[in-house]
Amino acid sequence: MSLLLALLFYIYAVAGVHLFGGADPADFGSLPTALFTLFRIVTLDNWVDVFNRAIEYVSAVKVAFYFVTFIVFGTMIISNLFIGIIMNSMAEMHDEIAESDRTAHATPTEAPTLETELRELERQTEALQKQMRRLRKRLSADQSVS
Repeated sequence: MSLLLALLFYIYAVAGVHLFGGADPADFGSLPTALFTLFRIVTLDNWVDVFNRAIEYVSAVKVAFYFVTFIVFGTMIISNLFIGIIMNSMAEMHDEIAESDRTAHATPTEAPTLETELRELERQTEALQKQMRRLRKRLSADQSVS
């Protein structure tokens, strides 16, 4: 995406130097100044001033087409870059959360669920009932011997 933005800037800078370079050398006199001017335009910083200076020397249709298409394409590409960066960092964050959840469930120190606690309680109750039956048999055997 940034390569596309660089290509867009380069194409429009070259076109700007050819269209407006002779008439407005302060903004489009050379390729570096045209690139800086396009950066100002795409950030919407005083682009109207540059537009008004260019419209004095070149036909209004050409100037309007140049500026409108550059602003639309440039801002669209830049906003897509920022959205892509945000989405990428959110995806990384979700991956980290999922990974930490997986490692938390894999550790033996995890908190037992209600179902596992109930099963454990039932197992312990059955073991206690067996032990009580053995003790009763032993008690009844001891009482019959005495």
